[in-house]
Amino acid sequence: MKLLKIIIVSFIFALPLSAHPHMLVHTQSTLDFTNGQVGGIWVQFEFDRFFSGEVIWGYDEDRNGVFDERESEYLYENVFSNFADFNYFTFIRIGSKRILPDHVEDFSAWCKGNEILFFRFYIPLESFTSRDFYIAIYDSSFFCACRLNEEDPMNSTTEDFFHTEGTEIPDVTVSVEKNEDYPVYYDPSAPASDLTTYDSWKPGLQTFIPEEIHVQF
Repeated sequence: MKLLKIIIVSFIFALPLSAHPHMLVHTQSTLDFTNGQVGGIWVQFEFDRFFSGEVIWGYDEDRNGVFDERESEYLYENVFSNFADFNYFTFIRIGSKRILPDHVEDFSAWCKGNEILFFRFYIPLESFTSRDFYIAIYDSSFFCACRLNEEDPMNSTTEDFFHTEGTEIPDVTVSVEKNEDYPVYYDPSAPASDLTTYDSWKPGLQTFIPEEIHVQF
């Protein structure tokens, strides 16, 4: 198991940014409402077949297509915990300020057809009061290509799109946008292990305009 961790972590986080993305992640989010305010965000990752196969082969030890409690714990410690260094690929913007999650809760993992791997986790937003904000999901190392679910980026067609306690669900508007006024700058020659972030452009940096989910209510 330790050897597999080394292989996977090296595979994800060691190649230079100048290369094209080497892993594809489809993403979907769900807002969690408490007392009329956003209490947090559920985020789901669906990985490509190559990465899925590596992880399923290494962590579904009994080959039953299900991660039991012990297997899930190993998976969390040896694979998912590494995403913390990249803010779990999730960036929340209010105006010009980006909020970077420093921890998540309620991690779960499962596979479909023993071929496709899914991660799901919850980002708590304590004292979050904004009613107009943006959610962007991308890999700041640009090793992984993140794609929003084209048909339903916020899981709005399911009954559990919004959860609420004590109040009615607000009237929410969701759209997907690119805003060139708030770009992301990165160094294409840096290794993926370089976690430096840049607030402004300088020579040698490239510009990335993230696709954002705009939430208003």
